[in-house]
Amino acid sequence: MKTCILLCTYNGEKYVGELLESLLSQTKQDCLICVRDDGSMDRTKEIVQSYVSRNPSRFADLTGGRHRGYPASFWSLLRDCPDADFYAFCDQDDVWDAKKIACAEEVLGREDLSVPLLYIHDYENCSADLAPISVHSMADPSTLTAEGIVFYTIASGFSMVINETMREKLLLEHLDLEPLFHDEWCIWTAFFYGKILHDSRVLVKYRRHGRTVTTYGSGKKKDTSSWLRDEILGPEFRKKCERIRFFLEKNPDLPAKVRKIWALLGGEKKSIPRYFQRLFYPHRLRPSLGGEAALRVLFLIHY
Repeated sequence: MKTCILLCTYNGEKYVGELLESLLSQTKQDCLICVRDDGSMDRTKEIVQSYVSRNPSRFADLTGGRHRGYPASFWSLLRDCPDADFYAFCDQDDVWDAKKIACAEEVLGREDLSVPLLYIHDYENCSADLAPISVHSMADPSTLTAEGIVFYTIASGFSMVINETMREKLLLEHLDLEPLFHDEWCIWTAFFYGKILHDSRVLVKYRRHGRTVTTYGSGKKKDTSSWLRDEILGPEFRKKCERIRFFLEKNPDLPAKVRKIWALLGGEKKSIPRYFQRLFYPHRLRPSLGGEAALRVLFLIHY
């Protein structure tokens, strides 16, 4: 079995070397590290190239084209990387456990590879200097519901590995042309068309720092600040609803009950009755009370 590690870099000179050391230290030495730099203006490309030159058989440099931003850069990598059995998404500033790829291949290798598979492991949220903050433990996949994954992303992309069947389905949908989050789309696809596999082993130190793209795991104060800035005052909630409706458009064979619920929650066919149906939707949509309350506020202020 062979795995491609999909690494996107952008102005990550401070931590990318430490990440690359952890990738090169994997017990599975035959994995290929596919790198796409998205137009870094610091020393990131120079640092990566120094590793590539010393380990040419371990890398594929797929840098090219214009600056695409996150997450389009990941879709480009998934499209352009060589064929493999499995594909692992990778952020530029984390530190991987040496057994991560071996663990993923072990779990995935026991499954039917003809269906889309999504492997997710647990991880440790850390400060910039890798001091532990908390451990993210995903819920048992058997407890997940179609409602519960709409507005709650159960894990982050760097903790995910997919198989070739999943990759083929994603590429057929031409997702590289759309502003879609790869982790979100993989969760939705695996839930409805394949299988989500949870590994409770903690296999990545997820570094949180000032330049991190997402705010998850940074603490309640920063999470609240991000929610106010991006969702209440910004466009993120609207964009989320657009992604929900786009998923419905791309997957017309979803069960009618699911389509009805997702269309309502995604704001399709707006009307006063549907506004109140969504606002007072009778089931929990996020696991925490704070998250649920925040979502209901968004329903209230976004018609």
